Amino acid sequence: RNVNIERHTSGRRQGLFVGSESKDVARDLFAGIISGFVCKTVEYPLDTVKVLLQAESGSRGAKFTGPIDCLTQTYKKNGVFGLYRGLTSPLLGAMAENATLFVANGFT
Repeated sequence: RNVNIERHTSGRRQGLFVGSESKDVARDLFAGIISGFVCKTVEYPLDTVKVLLQAESGSRGAKFTGPIDCLTQTYKKNGVFGLYRGLTSPLLGAMAENATLFVANGFT
């Protein structure tokens, strides 16, 4: 005779931040904030290069020969912080957007 000794959780996951609606929302909110932070931090230097190349496309005497040249020149001239100049506002926006999406997705 087989005896089923599985622990029943009513379809809910077990672990940190799990067990009630408020913990689920807190988990989704935290995950969304971290997700927005990581994504924007990785993406932003590439966006900076894109904007610099777009800004010079209409001018005579291009300073950059391409994206890699733009990245290296910007790094040499301004350091790592030159690639992240103006990050604060987009970072906060990405964190808020992802947190909202994660929480809303948790209710569906």
